[in-house]
Amino acid sequence: MTEPAASPLSVSSLPALPGLFEEGFHPDPYRSYQLLREQGPVCPARYLPGSPAWVVTRYAEAEALLRDPGLLRDRRHMDPRKELPAAALPGVVAPYFDNILARRDPPDHTRLRQLVAHRFTAREVRRLRPGIRAAVGRSADRLAARRPGPVDLVAEFAGPLPARVLGELLHLGPDDRDELLVRTDAVRTLRPGHVGDLLHGPLHSMVRFAGRLLRMRREQPGDDLVSDLAGAHASGLLGDDELLTLLISLLMAGLDVTASLIGTAVLTLLTRPGQWERIRADRALVPHAVEEVLRYRCPLELAARRFTGGPCTVGGVTVPARNTVQIALAAANRDPRRFPDPERFDIGRQDKTHLAFGHGSHFCIGADLGRAEAELALTALLDRFPRLELAVAPERIAWRASFLRAPAALPVRLA
Repeated sequence: MTEPAASPLSVSSLPALPGLFEEGFHPDPYRSYQLLREQGPVCPARYLPGSPAWVVTRYAEAEALLRDPGLLRDRRHMDPRKELPAAALPGVVAPYFDNILARRDPPDHTRLRQLVAHRFTAREVRRLRPGIRAAVGRSADRLAARRPGPVDLVAEFAGPLPARVLGELLHLGPDDRDELLVRTDAVRTLRPGHVGDLLHGPLHSMVRFAGRLLRMRREQPGDDLVSDLAGAHASGLLGDDELLTLLISLLMAGLDVTASLIGTAVLTLLTRPGQWERIRADRALVPHAVEEVLRYRCPLELAARRFTGGPCTVGGVTVPARNTVQIALAAANRDPRRFPDPERFDIGRQDKTHLAFGHGSHFCIGADLGRAEAELALTALLDRFPRLELAVAPERIAWRASFLRAPAALPVRLA
């Protein structure tokens, strides 16, 4: 029997979801997350203007729901009365968001993930580390040329680095690497509530760029992800829309998340000199520092939204069918029920578990690659600029008002 649509939440009576849509919230969203956690494991709130959601903020409930097959990704399972206004997602934007890997349910999700998973295994990333290290080294060389500074570490290092690494791994020529950097930088300016305005043009440009890469690899296939996808399409394993969307989503997800992680890691460590000194003295602690940054300030504050196929009970709260569930990863990662003293940043923390990359079947496919890039980037900065320091007071650092939490700019002095 088809489940009747639940009565819509009263949007006007709901608190805004923290961390994304409140002016001035981004510098420190964690107080609001704490207040939500204290209300209960799940609370109704606004996800986007005009779109209510049930927000999960506690670790145990978040972990369970991330692996719950009863929560669906396809937005066709959502009550249309809770959908965004159509004007917010014009043209190519809505189909793009509908078809990315993060929004597909089994069996389509399983099929698509299996086509690309071999390119993101821990073993494959270990094989790629020399190429990643070389790209990081060249980025550090460009940064060194800006001595003595100050220089914006986001614009000059953290932002461009993942695109340069990807260009290396995809065997792109210099012009294509530069174009990839320009296209991804345009799309990463995405702001909640302005999806259509900011993505309509940049996304079309990215579609054209991805299409050209696919044509190149059809003519001259190689040992890379684009060639894999072109071959899968030629074999009938990928549809036309799936081919382009899968490539774009893989390109964009890794680039922006990794850039955000690197910038956030540097800022977090530089504002805690004792922690920076620890990894400067012992490079073996760099991976531990990356994991603690992921827990303490995970770039992706919110998992991709999910929808209840039927009534769902979360921590004693029943969420009706066809409602949106939004899992706040940043809130769960500071849940005192899971982590002792969660507001303290400590690279020596013994428990390295967190939800920054999600959990379950939708665990971030590029997690190992992102970790490797962040570790090698921090190591290069420590080697080349051991006395690196902020050029402005920490309170003057502006945070991006976007789906990813990261400093918008990071002025530093190179030493």
